[in-house]
Amino acid sequence: MACGLVLVSTAFHVNAFDNAWLEWLRYLPYPTYLLMAVVALTLSMGMGPLWRMMSLVSLLFVVWLAMGCAIGQADSGSVPLRVMTYNIKAYLAFDKPGGYGRIAAEIAEHNPEVLLMQDAQQIIGAGHTVIPELNALLDGRHAYAEGELVIASRSVLRNCHSLPALEVAVQPTAITCRTTVDGLDIQLVAAHLLSPRRGLNATRQAWIEGFEVWAANYRQRRSQAELLAARISQPATRLILGGDLNAAEHSPVLRPLLASGLRDAFSTAGRGYGYTLGHALRPGISLLRLDHVLVSADVGVERCFVGSSLPSEHRPVIADLWLQRAP
Repeated sequence: MACGLVLVSTAFHVNAFDNAWLEWLRYLPYPTYLLMAVVALTLSMGMGPLWRMMSLVSLLFVVWLAMGCAIGQADSGSVPLRVMTYNIKAYLAFDKPGGYGRIAAEIAEHNPEVLLMQDAQQIIGAGHTVIPELNALLDGRHAYAEGELVIASRSVLRNCHSLPALEVAVQPTAITCRTTVDGLDIQLVAAHLLSPRRGLNATRQAWIEGFEVWAANYRQRRSQAELLAARISQPATRLILGGDLNAAEHSPVLRPLLASGLRDAFSTAGRGYGYTLGHALRPGISLLRLDHVLVSADVGVERCFVGSSLPSEHRPVIADLWLQRAP
């Protein structure tokens, strides 16, 4: 058991592996791996020192690699910009008394200059007009929306358009705008890749028979990321991408985006696990980091952290950035 945990934990971080089964294992609740590591360590107490050492190593690998612990180091730079990406699950908030108010309060607490939202279908009306009663969510920011994606900014947005989606996606995979802050040009991207939920449910309900549904879902999400990466290959100066990417940072799904020159803000300057999803499920704790802020190499990251679990099924990710990263 201990050897298996070490191998799986290591495989999660090795770029050479591109396997639907391994990807499926990333979505197992991490307490499962933690429990197995603790059981292995407990059983090893009655064995020789080599077994005890291997079991201890497996526990460390689970806590660090499998669970995705970040020990970031802040960049230095100038021209600060706070960015927040947030899957607000507007269709759920619509049916909850005070649902939008809690989301608005979360946004107001962090007060980002740039806000990238997903599952925000109820926020923008026809002709991109902000629905009056929901103005508090945007708080006077300039906004552009397509489908369920929104880019909002304190500075004026320009050259806004959607980016390609797979045929399985009715709405755009991503939208993009440009803006200028203190004379510096920035490209903003809000993205939402296909959810793995259908594939995960199929394997849970039909096991091996449902695995082909999962494998197809996995291929579709990889293709979406490849299409998106192709449109931002050799990223423009100061590119910031935020969204619900429905994959862990080291997943092959995100590999095309990271290979294009982007880096993850949380692993760069965050501390801990930064989980954004899972608190709305049993046992009520966040278990996965599927929401990300990715930045081009010329953008510095001073700090990155996650927000509250109360307003939405997704915690927001907040990144304090430097638009001029120090060498």
